[in-house]
Amino acid sequence: MALCFTLTIVLTVPSSAADLKLAKVNLEAVYGNSARVKAALDDMRKMQTESNARLAGMREQMTKIEEQLKDEKSPLKKEEREKLENELKGKVQALENEQQSLQAKLTFKQRSIQNIFGTQIKSAVEKVAKEEGLAAVLTQQALIYAGDLPDLTEKVTKELDAMPALEKQ
Repeated sequence: MALCFTLTIVLTVPSSAADLKLAKVNLEAVYGNSARVKAALDDMRKMQTESNARLAGMREQMTKIEEQLKDEKSPLKKEEREKLENELKGKVQALENEQQSLQAKLTFKQRSIQNIFGTQIKSAVEKVAKEEGLAAVLTQQALIYAGDLPDLTEKVTKELDAMPALEKQ
């Protein structure tokens, strides 16, 4: 009797599982191929490049002041030395502030992008899954074996790129 019960379970599970319509999506490929994700990352790089240029200019100014302070050929009066030292301290503080500001902006931008795209990718997957009549979509990264499951990566990427650009806000 126990053998019949076990055999019934083994035989019914595969047939009901076969009725489930499943698909897979490669989220890494969606992020890597999405024009919107690439544009958002380019914006981040541009912000970082612009800030790095400002930081380089600030470092150059600091170097000039340090050279004036070290120049033994043209000794400075006490007042001039103090003035330059104070100016150097101010520039060092401004540089540190700029670095901290840049780091905060980049971290905020990165988290915003992750949150926005995470939410929108989920919406894109749901929309494509409903259009395809699927019961579930699995991430390719979580699968050990997928057999011939349909791959929705390209459709999800297109759907994501068609969504409104919330990351600009």
